[in-house]
Amino acid sequence: MEIVGSSYNTKSKSSFRGVDNDGNTTLKVTTFPLNGRNYAIWLNPVETVLSGKRALGFVNERIRKPTDTSSEEYEDWCYNDNLLYTWILNSMEPS
Repeated sequence: MEIVGSSYNTKSKSSFRGVDNDGNTTLKVTTFPLNGRNYAIWLNPVETVLSGKRALGFVNERIRKPTDTSSEEYEDWCYNDNLLYTWILNSMEPS
């Protein structure tokens, strides 16, 4: 994925799908889960992993959701965003 301004280009050589562990929805982005009391310690490794996977832009909104809901870019964005959501949920204690 190549960040271009406030959007991204899924047709570049290095797409997000290429670095996402082939859609691995069981990935944990840190070894110790967020429990409501350890946010400050939890955040750093989470940001480091997401940045290393070129995915931090989905969390901090530097990679914006495409407006054309019928486009391939929109479908790719939703896939990637939902994948990240599962990674983060997997790194939290159940409440």
